[in-house]
Amino acid sequence: MDLQLSNKLALVTGSTAGIGLAIASILSSQLCAAQTNAPADDFDAACARGLADLGREQYMAAASTFGQQFDAHPDAAVAFVLGWARRASGDVPGAIGAFRNAANLEPGKVPAHLALASTYKSLGQTALAVQALESGLRLLPGSPELQA
Repeated sequence: MDLQLSNKLALVTGSTAGIGLAIASILSSQLCAAQTNAPADDFDAACARGLADLGREQYMAAASTFGQQFDAHPDAAVAFVLGWARRASGDVPGAIGAFRNAANLEPGKVPAHLALASTYKSLGQTALAVQALESGLRLLPGSPELQA
């Protein structure tokens, strides 16, 4: 196998399915641009470590990494991935807080509103799920995803 990576970014997670692969695939390009020679405390390198942890289904480690990065650099994309890491690790209240942060920091981020509603629904909190969708619709009235 000949892998050409010069002047390209790569994320290797080891995951072939599930939440780790989905999140790493979708967000790696927008969340971080890690380089192999980046210092360990560098934001991009930390994001890459967190995404790799998600891919390996090490959700608590990913939540810890993204939590530290969010505290240092509040960002909607980091909050969004933190929400999924927390939800996958069983920290549902923490996931709700992270998804709220993502929606507040970037109100036009439809996936944050959907993730918040989905998390409330998983808890049987239908009224709060509807409220999360309605909140998103007030900000994005033309969003077909939020109307479903």
